[in-house]
Amino acid sequence: MCWHYNRKVTPPLSFTHRLIVPQDLVQKAIDLALSGDSTALRMCMDRLVPAIKSKEAPIQIGELDGSMGDQARTVLSGLASGDLTPDEASTVMRTIAAQARIIEIDELEKRIANLEAQNGKAEYAKSE
Repeated sequence: MCWHYNRKVTPPLSFTHRLIVPQDLVQKAIDLALSGDSTALRMCMDRLVPAIKSKEAPIQIGELDGSMGDQARTVLSGLASGDLTPDEASTVMRTIAAQARIIEIDELEKRIANLEAQNGKAEYAKSE
């Protein structure tokens, strides 16, 4: 069988293509875990209990009005009251910071365009 990444040659693995592990190896891992081997225990638990993933659902944090500082305070108060998890608050704060950078760049572009227009370099000035 060819191991190219070409889908026509080798189909992608799916849930029906599982690694077949001999039962004696599985039993050995279980025995080691039960006897106190922390690595074997971790390996068994990783297979039995799925990792907790963050939810991908919309969150309610109230109105994000006012300045960027006001918006950040709204997020922090939601975190402090328990309405937001730390991961959710971090994601919203990163979004607010990205928005602030976009606004800053937009304002700088407008200022540069105005300065170039005033200095006779109108060909570089952007229309607003």
